Amino acid sequence: MRLIDSHTHLDDAQFNEDRAAVIERAREVLKLHERSEHAVTEELAKPEVQGPVQIRLFEPVGYGIAGRIRGVNLDQLRPIEALQLLAELQKELGRE
Repeated sequence: MRLIDSHTHLDDAQFNEDRAAVIERAREVLKLHERSEHAVTEELAKPEVQGPVQIRLFEPVGYGIAGRIRGVNLDQLRPIEALQLLAELQKELGRE
């Protein structure tokens, strides 16, 4: 097996004419990544708007279903179990 050293020593003489451009481009890319990271962080950090709960008069409220969903451990739920749970909940909603 042949190993290749893939990192670059920018202080080497062979990079003298490109060094400034490479460093400038690296700074531009870093700024781009930092901006997108900040945008995602701000989006995730937005507080959810908490307001009064409005119940529709002629729509059944599935409090039991909501309780079952709250009780599910999503970290341990396999995809097939999630599909089975959804099918069960749909059946229950159909009966109300």
